[in-house]
Amino acid sequence: GTRHREEQHRPQSLFNRVQRTLVLVMSAPKSTTIYTKPGCPFCTKIKEVYKIKGWSYRELVLNENFTRDQFHGQFGGSATFPQLIVDGQSTGGCNESISEFKKRGLI
Repeated sequence: GTRHREEQHRPQSLFNRVQRTLVLVMSAPKSTTIYTKPGCPFCTKIKEVYKIKGWSYRELVLNENFTRDQFHGQFGGSATFPQLIVDGQSTGGCNESISEFKKRGLI
């Protein structure tokens, strides 16, 4: 009895997983935080991508919202600006994030 019921649920849960993955792949970022510093061309570029796509983001600026030590503590000593947290996951800098969005079919 019990085993038969589990087998009935397995295809449904697989379908739900696939469906969730497709939604993740195709949907625009729900929440993005962009860590920037003034005068950074790549920071400007990634913000322009977001504006063109109509995606919202929260910008945190070096020495206004965080220190350099906090930045390197979170992203590593060799991290450069900008750094993005997209839907709770680090997607790296400007070019890495754009590559990730292309992979997801968003741009």
